Amino acid sequence: YVAQIGDEVLLFKDAIAKANASETDVTIKLLGDVHYAQSFHLYNVNGKTITLDGQGHTLNLYTTSHSIKVYQNSGTINIQNMKIEHGGLGNLIVVGTTDKETSLSSRVLNVNLSNLDIESESTHAYTLINTKRMQTINMNLSKVNLVWKTANEVKGGAIMPGVSGMEQVLNLTLKDSVIDVRQANGARGINAANKVTGEINLINSKILTSNGAKPVSKGKMTLTRDAASYLNDGTPDEAKIGDTIYNKLAEAMEAANKSETDVTITLLNDAKIEQHLLFENANGKNIVLDGSGHTLTVATTSHSMYVHQKTGTVDIMNMKIVHSGEGNVLRIGKKKNTERYN
Repeated sequence: YVAQIGDEVLLFKDAIAKANASETDVTIKLLGDVHYAQSFHLYNVNGKTITLDGQGHTLNLYTTSHSIKVYQNSGTINIQNMKIEHGGLGNLIVVGTTDKETSLSSRVLNVNLSNLDIESESTHAYTLINTKRMQTINMNLSKVNLVWKTANEVKGGAIMPGVSGMEQVLNLTLKDSVIDVRQANGARGINAANKVTGEINLINSKILTSNGAKPVSKGKMTLTRDAASYLNDGTPDEAKIGDTIYNKLAEAMEAANKSETDVTITLLNDAKIEQHLLFENANGKNIVLDGSGHTLTVATTSHSMYVHQKTGTVDIMNMKIVHSGEGNVLRIGKKKNTERYN
């Protein structure tokens, strides 16, 4: 008897069943560590909120299929305040509806994961946390530290929106969280399927991969990150703006183009680009690209660097440029219909 709902002390499986049938919002509190070798559903038939509160205990999940199935059409599911040890063959959490109907707006599900320390040795080839079915999902990770270790080749990512290939809206926020898949062979941090729209928002969070695997493959989703967030694919960091480090020069350039003040990008190491760099600050602010003596290698199928600013100053300095692609090294001016400006 390691779970409690209100004043009632229950077996874990009985607490889950009681919560799923509740006609009011319900909280399950763990009273001790739990080892559970079966899948379980968090699915309230009345659309009520379920909170699974570990109270600092450990939930050990080693199953032959997906461990936690959040198959709720709408409402809110909270999983919080625990360590989760995960292994076996399946995903840690699968989020989706109970059916395959084609409505997005009428089925909005909120999933909140907070204060979790997750260690997984799952041998699943694709993902740990996935969303599926046609649904709108708001998923928030706050103070979540997720580490995935597996020797198997991974074809997806730790979080994989839209794994079923169905249309879906996902708004995913990571705050004060770390996704570390450096010990998962080939895994990405977030790997969105091509029918998923919505937003990925990183706030003071890190996503760490290895061997050049993308920390975030956003597909049709939009990605925003604050200055305190950090993405690294296992290669040396290429650039910085002030105290903010960017693993890729392209990420730093994207941030520079959005800056509301004059901005300097400084290379920290040699950098390589395979797609063009665009200098086009939305606010007409000055951009400086300072190579600090490093080498910028460009191998693009078009012009390597475009300057599309209407106003302001662009400085490119202090570097060696090795150009081996097609097109110009630098193209200044933007063509729109018959208008060209410099």
